[in-house]
Amino acid sequence: MQEVTAIDELSRLISQHKVPTIVILDVKQRVEDWRSSISYRNDNDPYLWQQVRYIRNFLKINERL
Repeated sequence: MQEVTAIDELSRLISQHKVPTIVILDVKQRVEDWRSSISYRNDNDPYLWQQVRYIRNFLKINERL
């Protein structure tokens, strides 16, 4: 069984829940900035999991999860 990456989980959360556009754009910009600042690509980087937690927390606080 293949491990779920942070990028996979971000995609799943956004597609399965009503995440506001402003939150999606914020996370998208953070990920793009992060990717442009590093020389390697790791879809399981702790920074990306931090973005997953950000969306999960947003959804919990707003009772959307």
